[in-house]
Amino acid sequence: MRRYTYLDADFSSLYTPTTTAVYVQTQSNLSDSVSLHVGLRNESYDFDYADNAGLSRTFDSSMTGGKVALHYELENNLLGQPQAGQNFVYVSVARGYKGAGINPSLELSESNRFYDSEYNWNYELGYKGRLGDLASIRVAAFRMQRENTQVSDYALEYREDGSAAFVDFIGNADVGVNQGVEFELDWQASEWWRVALNVGYLDATFEGYTNATGERVAARKQAQAPNTTLNLFSTIELNEQWVWQFDIDYKDSYRFSDGHDEVSPAETLLHTELVYNNAAWQLSLWIKNLTDERYYVRGFGGFSNDPRDYYETPEPYYQLGAERQFGVTLRYAL
Repeated sequence: MRRYTYLDADFSSLYTPTTTAVYVQTQSNLSDSVSLHVGLRNESYDFDYADNAGLSRTFDSSMTGGKVALHYELENNLLGQPQAGQNFVYVSVARGYKGAGINPSLELSESNRFYDSEYNWNYELGYKGRLGDLASIRVAAFRMQRENTQVSDYALEYREDGSAAFVDFIGNADVGVNQGVEFELDWQASEWWRVALNVGYLDATFEGYTNATGERVAARKQAQAPNTTLNLFSTIELNEQWVWQFDIDYKDSYRFSDGHDEVSPAETLLHTELVYNNAAWQLSLWIKNLTDERYYVRGFGGFSNDPRDYYETPEPYYQLGAERQFGVTLRYAL
């Protein structure tokens, strides 16, 4: 039950989802060095929806997903040194899905109230192993092909005074592709210095989407999907009790939302921490966003929502990330 000032009567609705699923997973050793992993899931998903505004829908589907992966264990690591059980190449094919649903807002048109199930095929090829005794490595290439891609969008509604209101909803694009590569390295450079590196490249797009205004979008980069990301983490043991940690986070530019074209610029954030350990006590002195970078965590497309100019000038709006912060943390373990 919901009460709205713009409705003559209270709004009521009934939404009844039902999910039944069965899942099976097996692992077979085809030889001393090759293993096969197979998983299968079948899900029966349905819902009934009805409201006192005259809208009703019955949805019933059976969705099947699963995964097949082949692991090949290598006798030696990348440096040619024998390390049984710690180095393997793998290839996998997986089928995934996300169920259909309803957008609850009454301000949406009937065509935007419901969205369909999404299905995707995932392909991955990778290596996990060691580089000698002091480093581990993971490399992977992947591709996801999406059907009926679920897209988070919004409809822009204007009130009588000219101010704007957002109505979030989920729609479907015809297809989508997420593909890229990932690299991870964990290196014990010396007895007192450790370095961890994570680098990723992502190309994510969708095609064939009709937005809330009825505009047909041929192709577009997916939101919240920067092309390049990087994290470098380092710890240095100054002595038996003091440890210095340093963290670098980089993120390429990306679109804030699938519903507009505002873009976050690339950002690099530095964080550092000095930690003192003494038996059950731990004292840390930390600084986040060391260089006091200006960066954004959310952004909204250009619209008129400023009463100072009587809602006449469209402009973007941004939510800023935290400025430089520093502090002291004391921990005690019983």
